[in-house]
Amino acid sequence: MDLEDFFKSFHFGRVQGYFEKNKSYLFPKNIATVLAQLTCYNGSLPQGAPSSPIITNLICNILDMKLLKIAKKYKLDYSRYADDLTFSTNNKNFDKKSEEFFNQLEIIIKQSGFKINPQKTRLQFKQSRQIVTGLVVNKKVNITREFYKNTRAMANSLYKTGAFTINGTKGTLKQLEGRFSFINHINKVNNKKSKINDKELLLNFRYLNGQEKEYQKFLFYKYFFNNEKPCILTEGTTDILYLKSALKNLYEDYPKLIKKVNGEFIFKIFFLERSKKKNTQKVSKMEYFFGLKEDGADTMIQIYNYYVSNKQKKHCPNYSELFKKNECDF
Repeated sequence: MDLEDFFKSFHFGRVQGYFEKNKSYLFPKNIATVLAQLTCYNGSLPQGAPSSPIITNLICNILDMKLLKIAKKYKLDYSRYADDLTFSTNNKNFDKKSEEFFNQLEIIIKQSGFKINPQKTRLQFKQSRQIVTGLVVNKKVNITREFYKNTRAMANSLYKTGAFTINGTKGTLKQLEGRFSFINHINKVNNKKSKINDKELLLNFRYLNGQEKEYQKFLFYKYFFNNEKPCILTEGTTDILYLKSALKNLYEDYPKLIKKVNGEFIFKIFFLERSKKKNTQKVSKMEYFFGLKEDGADTMIQIYNYYVSNKQKKHCPNYSELFKKNECDF
């Protein structure tokens, strides 16, 4: 079930009133007003702002408690992601009580200041494809085939023509990488490859599945083939800091590498960050897909392998040659 115009339902007065009257805050009116002014746009919480989901969750706490109560009454599990409400059950007899449940649900939602979107309300059975927030959830959480096929088609269009569209609008590399990253995240949850031991990490990139190979191809295209700026791959993790510092001091001597505009330095080259996040055991993206370790020169040869044809290294496709064949089209 979907709530209609969810974020617009949280108007300025509603946000201000929450921080002023809620027992957890009880802020003076002037402070509550400033908070509402900082987080609202054009009179309501804007969709896409990082603060909006947090504030809506705070205000929706009472609604969630009421929905949990009615869900328990009808032996249902309840979850909510922003405006998407999901109720699930193994009770085969629920269908007989569904109309009664929907009527009570509608009353609670209206009393809470929301409106149900009837076009996005649906009842899904075990035999059908069950989709929640765009993900298939029948046996395990997975992306839809359409989402993956569309993403792959966008990438192929990019490789052949130099451009692609998303819903009729010209897409960006960041948008496409976001889609591949999302697919890869769901892949990791399902395959749980994080259990591979340290000795196998370097070999891990050789055994990618089909979806991961598509992401690998895109990453090579973005960082090593059609990069907007020359890519500098350093041996150590601190080399980037030293090089940037040196260039800032000598920027007048190297105008082809760096320039200074309005007091800010703008690099005309790109430094590849291959390190993993601090204080985590997670493998970096470059290590997972290309076998490129956090530091050291030994594994840098892995990138070279994707530029040359070598039948003995089937795990390293010659992406450079593949993309060059498509260059004549654009």
